[in-house]
Amino acid sequence: MSTAGAVFAVLVLMGVAAVLTWRFPAWATVALVALVPVNRFVILLVFHFGHSRSITTLTQLWKDLLLAVLFVRAIDEIVMRRRPKLHYVDIMVIAFMVISVLYLFYPGNTGRVGVTNRLLGFRADSYFMLAYFVGRFIIFDRRHVRWLLLSLLPGTALVGVIAGAQFAAADWFNRLFERLSFSAFINGQGGFGEVEVIRDRGISGVSLPRASSLLLGDLALAFFSIMALAVAAAVLLTARSRRGRLAGYTVTILAIASIGFTITRSAALAAAATLIVMVLVTRRPAPIGAVVLILTTSAILALVSGVVPLRAIEALTNPHEASVQAHGSAISHGLEIVDEDPIGRGLGTVGTIGQRVFRNSSVTTENWFLQIAAEMGLVQGLLFLAISIVVAIEALTSFWRVRDLALSRLCLAAAGGSVGFIVLGNMLHVWEVLVVAMAFWLLAGVAVGARETDTDPDYARSA
Repeated sequence: MSTAGAVFAVLVLMGVAAVLTWRFPAWATVALVALVPVNRFVILLVFHFGHSRSITTLTQLWKDLLLAVLFVRAIDEIVMRRRPKLHYVDIMVIAFMVISVLYLFYPGNTGRVGVTNRLLGFRADSYFMLAYFVGRFIIFDRRHVRWLLLSLLPGTALVGVIAGAQFAAADWFNRLFERLSFSAFINGQGGFGEVEVIRDRGISGVSLPRASSLLLGDLALAFFSIMALAVAAAVLLTARSRRGRLAGYTVTILAIASIGFTITRSAALAAAATLIVMVLVTRRPAPIGAVVLILTTSAILALVSGVVPLRAIEALTNPHEASVQAHGSAISHGLEIVDEDPIGRGLGTVGTIGQRVFRNSSVTTENWFLQIAAEMGLVQGLLFLAISIVVAIEALTSFWRVRDLALSRLCLAAAGGSVGFIVLGNMLHVWEVLVVAMAFWLLAGVAVGARETDTDPDYARSA
């Protein structure tokens, strides 16, 4: 098939997907969540076997199209007055989106960011928040809410197993992914230089591989694993059957192990915060205690066998280690930028888009809230932080008040995940993986509206 024919076929498939999304919006949200773990790997395969950047670009836009159609469908639900009640969190998110749209017209103070890059900056910083409105206003049945969480478990387990294999055989996996055109794929997306799917973490004279699994990036895997951990732990802590507990134990262990295989200290801290909050809320320390015991035993065996040298662990826990100091310097520089320009430098000037525009002179704040403030002003950065906090509070409140098991489980996952992402967002650019951001904020929207959903007679009668 010619490239033009293949592009036409992809466009037809996207049209069919748009129609199905409009017709079955709740199941479309389930599909979005289920595809999070494998999204980028599938796109890599399309790039490798399709031999076309046009086809690859169109394939990458599947989630953007899905979210756009779902958002319009959510607006339709509001207009039809099926879900007319607005929550104060809705107003906060609307304010965030309005400010973001206004910044599309602000050229910034650098003079080097054009309209296209500002649009890309909007996509990276704000577009995923539309998923919140999808979660709030699309009508769900019990089976949809149940599968929003359960659909993530198989992919999380697969990702965890592959992450472990990559940690054990990094060179082999690097060769495998290079045969799948990984370097060309990354460079074609705006990356530059030599890249490997499994990077080395050099610390205290020891080189440790940083697994990336099917997310194709160690930080991407760490960000995804925080969400996956919140979901898996929620299943474990609310399980009422032996099968549910077994699935919860297995996936929770694999999600935590995935974070460990990325060698990302900040993600480990965020995971600990997530689990502590969820244990305190449910008052069920025993299941998580068992998970910690299993993982601690495995870690001790790895240290005793020499798989992970003890001096590497000592360096990773040293607050004066070089990468910790560099991280602190990046945050300090971000604070200086916000202090110098409190209205922001403009969309596309910081973060991944800024790296494409400014290359080696780009600014990385190592803090999501600082990144938003550096681009769209101090008020916008504080607003995003406030939204994150109130979503955690609302999800916790809903968990205590809703009666439906599927809804309460989702609220617990949203609350734990919110806490984890707040912690991690203060140390890394946590929402840069678009499909993960879309999936989590969709769950957040469902959690904020959970009390209303729980009292809906149609929901109560649903399967």
